[in-house]
Amino acid sequence: MEDLTKALKIMDTNNNGLIDYTEFIAAALQSQNYLNENHLKTAFAYFDKDNSGSITKDELKNCLQSDDFTLTTGDIDKLLSGVDANNDGQIDYVEFIAMMKDNLSM
Repeated sequence: MEDLTKALKIMDTNNNGLIDYTEFIAAALQSQNYLNENHLKTAFAYFDKDNSGSITKDELKNCLQSDDFTLTTGDIDKLLSGVDANNDGQIDYVEFIAMMKDNLSM
């Protein structure tokens, strides 16, 4: 009950004791953005096996080459170079997010 009361106080931005339509929609949109961010972090972590904060070529190979789905080394090189904006040979979280946003806007 305490958590619910706390959530309602946060949602009630005009402090009138009620959650109006606009406040409800704003809270729902913020929740959706939070969920999207969590999905992106989970996806990044899937590739960043050693939790170093960047995805290496070897990590891409391990994730993208299997018996069912195989990208060639050339395909992985193209993927890496297309996302690696700072040309350090790795994909950091900022580059990963930029790639995902570019793919979503297509």
